[in-house]
Amino acid sequence: PDLRPERSRTLDVGVQWGFIDGCGLDINAYQKDIRSYGYTSLAVTPRTPWRLYYINTEFGYAECRGIEVTLRKSMAPGVGFLTVGGRVSYTYSHVKQALIVGSVNDFTFSTAGGDSARYGGQLPWGDISNWETVDRVVLGGSSTLTGGYDRPHRVTYNLTLRFPSEISLSSVGTFQSGFYYPVTLGNPLKRELRQSPMTKQIDVRIEKAFTVAGVGRLAAYVDLINAFDRENILAYNTSSVGQQAWERTGDPTGGPTINRPTARDAGGKDDGSMVYDVPRQIFVGVRLSF
Repeated sequence: PDLRPERSRTLDVGVQWGFIDGCGLDINAYQKDIRSYGYTSLAVTPRTPWRLYYINTEFGYAECRGIEVTLRKSMAPGVGFLTVGGRVSYTYSHVKQALIVGSVNDFTFSTAGGDSARYGGQLPWGDISNWETVDRVVLGGSSTLTGGYDRPHRVTYNLTLRFPSEISLSSVGTFQSGFYYPVTLGNPLKRELRQSPMTKQIDVRIEKAFTVAGVGRLAAYVDLINAFDRENILAYNTSSVGQQAWERTGDPTGGPTINRPTARDAGGKDDGSMVYDVPRQIFVGVRLSF
């Protein structure tokens, strides 16, 4: 009860420069602090016959900061009959949160041990603000399948090519460095982190349009999602067996010896959709503008 909500402060600054007609450069930097990011618990053992219970309280902080550089070009004639436009962006980000460490953090209390009398029947909530912490990368939630949010490098682009006869080709791509994850098979005192493989996804659309007098514009298109069928790992099984399989073999599903809690398709087959991003998908459609 009475948990305080997260409180954040955000700072943004940016500059735009149109250095050539139709072309521009954007540079944006940001920084965000979050307080009461998550919670911790105090464990209480009262006298018998009552049993151990926990009381939660808000605790911790998170910080993210980064810079994004974008080069953009408006749609304009390129080479001969071709019209070209698009943008490409690079982002560097740093995302950290507090991790409780150290042996001086007292979070267990016992009535039989005299703690009730020592603290006047209360709990020392004020001591929590002095607990020892270190910064660590922001990991995912409490699910057994979680990969973390801190991907320091990201490149995105979108490109459009327009040809004669109302034919166009457009593409969107995202390239990200892998998420961080803790290493458990090494020396735990080092708090070693490693990164998963980087993710790469390119989507493509091919479109042919027809202008119908008095009706509008009719366009037929084909979408290729993840056109090169890249196997992108978004998360891994963090159970004890799954963690070891991930570190030893790079298998994010946890290996064949456990009942993997991943999604299943209509036929009941494990499709890995909680571990991997989308496979190649092809969509065909028609669009009418009037």
